[in-house]
Amino acid sequence: MDINAFKEVFVAEARDYLQSLNEDLLSFEQNTDDIATVDEMFRAAHSLKGMAGTMGFDELAEFTHEMESVLDLLRTQELEPTPEVINVLFGSLDTLEVLLEETISEGEISPYKQQIATLEALTTQEPIISMPFSEKSENQVAVDLDEFNRETIKQGISQGFSAYTIIVSLRDNTILKSVRVYTIFQALEDVSTIIQSNPSAQDLDDEKFDLTFGLIVLTKEKRDDIKQLVENIPEIANVEIRETDLSEKIEEEVIVANGQPDMTVKSKEVSSKKTRTASRPSRTETLVRVETERLDKLINLVGELVISRTQVVEMTIEGDDSVQKTALAQLDRVTTELQYAAMSLRMVPIKQVFDRFPRMVRDLAQSSGKEINLEVFGEMTELDRSIVNQIGDPLVHLIRNSIDHGLETASERIAKGKPAMGTIRLEARHEGSHILIEIADDGQGLNIEKIRQKGIERGLIAEDNGSLSMEEAAELLFHPGFSTAIEVTDLSGRGVGLDAVKTTVESLSGTIELESEPGHSTRTVIKLPLTLAIIKALLVVVDGETLAIPIQAVRENIQVEKNQIKTVQQKAVIMLRNEVLPLYDLAESLGFNRLDSPGPFPVIIVEMRGQKAGFIVEDLIGQQEIVIKSLSGIGKDIQGIAGATVLGNGKVALILDNSTLIR
Repeated sequence: MDINAFKEVFVAEARDYLQSLNEDLLSFEQNTDDIATVDEMFRAAHSLKGMAGTMGFDELAEFTHEMESVLDLLRTQELEPTPEVINVLFGSLDTLEVLLEETISEGEISPYKQQIATLEALTTQEPIISMPFSEKSENQVAVDLDEFNRETIKQGISQGFSAYTIIVSLRDNTILKSVRVYTIFQALEDVSTIIQSNPSAQDLDDEKFDLTFGLIVLTKEKRDDIKQLVENIPEIANVEIRETDLSEKIEEEVIVANGQPDMTVKSKEVSSKKTRTASRPSRTETLVRVETERLDKLINLVGELVISRTQVVEMTIEGDDSVQKTALAQLDRVTTELQYAAMSLRMVPIKQVFDRFPRMVRDLAQSSGKEINLEVFGEMTELDRSIVNQIGDPLVHLIRNSIDHGLETASERIAKGKPAMGTIRLEARHEGSHILIEIADDGQGLNIEKIRQKGIERGLIAEDNGSLSMEEAAELLFHPGFSTAIEVTDLSGRGVGLDAVKTTVESLSGTIELESEPGHSTRTVIKLPLTLAIIKALLVVVDGETLAIPIQAVRENIQVEKNQIKTVQQKAVIMLRNEVLPLYDLAESLGFNRLDSPGPFPVIIVEMRGQKAGFIVEDLIGQQEIVIKSLSGIGKDIQGIAGATVLGNGKVALILDNSTLIR
């Protein structure tokens, strides 16, 4: 049997089973008398075990078998579903996901026998003394020096520097690990040179690691001073530092203490000869399962299109005008239906994004000490797969902000006359050719005066600025690095996130709006197109070439006389309704020949990330619905170009990238 032929199908179904297990375990945690849910979990684990065994993935099959045994005891009520047992099962699901991703990537499989021992201990009702599961784990980090870095260290030592290997473990409830890593790097770079890390700096930034990572530094500081420097950073569980041994592989084991009472779980060790992560592969999932009804409709439309094509060919021979009109009308109808039928094949429910949040909120509620109820609506709302693949991280940031900045603790809510349990509402719904995603909470809302003061401190607004409007406050919150947090926490970090949320949403041709009722609630609404493959664009002419500007960024088009163009700090500007806007020649910006004309000039006013600018074009053609085609080869790296489209006259037009246009 050719394993590769079935691997993608296995991966898709395995992830579905894992998601189902997570959802059912969350439900069972709320109602431990619901044996029917345990039956569902048992069947899912049994099916996953069988699939893994058939594919020859023995590690997955073995681990799932042990989970199945525990679930069997729960459904026969031979094992009491205590909070500790539930936590062990959640940890087992985390480990199972790690094993799945390592199997998919064909990388080295992390040791998992200790977790199996923990599950076996549950089946024998024996006490367990061990460590947290999976990412909350005991770790072994190996930092292998390449020859270049080895020589760098030798030269540094010869010049009076010391080389240290530093193994840092974060606390097991750390959420924004990349923020903590950034803080550590910043502190170390002030007193040393970082030679190498494991995982790589990029993987650390992308949070593709468990809780422990290693660094090698060159410094003239004392070892104890370096250790103290890192230990003073919040959320550090453990720091080990020793002199780097150039004669062999640099390896250090760090034991992370477990904070769970009564029962703990042995963790996996992470050991690799190459930098390896347990997170999902970065490649975009290419497999889409489609309902047969949609495929049948597409096939029928293709058949009709063939008939219409034949009619058009015949009418050109016969020359009958009435036949020509009928055939063209039929061809237009079938082509339009075919277009929408084909696009529907790319549509997937946003459920696959929403499904990750109940577990995430559950874990964050535990770590933050808050009582939180997550309400989810519209999870079967469909949108383009490419958008679904990218909108997950922005939603994670927004939900984390609701938990950290929005919702109060139970005691604070009771003191305000609110229910002890806070609520986060996540909803998706269609509105015309767009989808709206709403994240709302019944927390303390925005403190506009606090935002104003922070804006003054950052130099973003004038000190004599009066009260801010809600729109102005929201715009400040989406400014890069802006945060009102007095203390950096696991969830909020150092103001990173909200600007990235806005950038991602705008790169998807969407918009984001935030509104709040101070003391009562905050509501964020993301508006996205249903698909990125077909968009409305404004067609313009630049240096004789037709270009397409995605319409969502275009605010208006105006005519500007030459005497209306002013110069401020050697840059061209125009005044539009008492607002000074920078003015650019679009041809010059894209490297075309500059427009040589006495005027008046057609100017397109574009707005992105709250910034407006005017672009001079040669001529306006008008709005048109276009199909986006990706560029390949050297064309894909051209700054300011997002793709291309074929116009009705057969000519190719470049599509401008709004997200980089104003930059």
